[in-house]
Amino acid sequence: MLLVPMSGCVLDAQACADFDRALRAALSQRLPAVQFIERAQLQSALQMRGLLAIDSYYPDALQAAAGDAGADLFLTEDLVWESAFYELHVTLSDPLSGKALAKYAIVLKDGTRGPAGQPLLLKDWETGAAFILWNGDKHSAPLFKLPQCDVCPEPPVPVQSLGKHLHGKIGFLATIDERGMPGDIVLIKSLNPALDLQALRVVRDWIFKPALGIDGMPFAARTRIDINYDLN
Repeated sequence: MLLVPMSGCVLDAQACADFDRALRAALSQRLPAVQFIERAQLQSALQMRGLLAIDSYYPDALQAAAGDAGADLFLTEDLVWESAFYELHVTLSDPLSGKALAKYAIVLKDGTRGPAGQPLLLKDWETGAAFILWNGDKHSAPLFKLPQCDVCPEPPVPVQSLGKHLHGKIGFLATIDERGMPGDIVLIKSLNPALDLQALRVVRDWIFKPALGIDGMPFAARTRIDINYDLN
């Protein structure tokens, strides 16, 4: 089993750590044969797929890496601010299908102060690319601007994919640098090999408006890019 704290746990790391410790102890007592996959194994699995350490905050990337790390089950822990208190959201999933097997929400009434609304930048330790954690209501405090597509033509459909009635989404993770150029692009959701490859070729040449900080300066941000196909 792989236990993973998600980005919201940064808001109250102690709460997630306490839950993680208690859960491990309870599972070990009830299921003596349970084996836990350590964080280093997850990082190795992410690296094998060309993903960044910070990409574990993205569910699709985590699903792929959890299977590669040898997990039969993975459980995520995330904190969400609900106006007056935190809720600890726990999801148990199957790494092969990505299907959620169980979900729980636990109200934390420990007097912890709520978020001030200012987003946080969680940076990848190796590349410096930032994951934006919205701390509170992002609509009332839009202090950061996310990367936005500027010149992003749709990929052409390969001849070999015509007539296959393909429908769905291709997903990538990419770092949009300070100039608005995409890099470190990794496929995290496949639709069809030929379509995946064509989409990757086009996305590499897309031009974005970069993310902007509260000082108005651009910064490198990790972002998800989705391309929808409907060949029906």
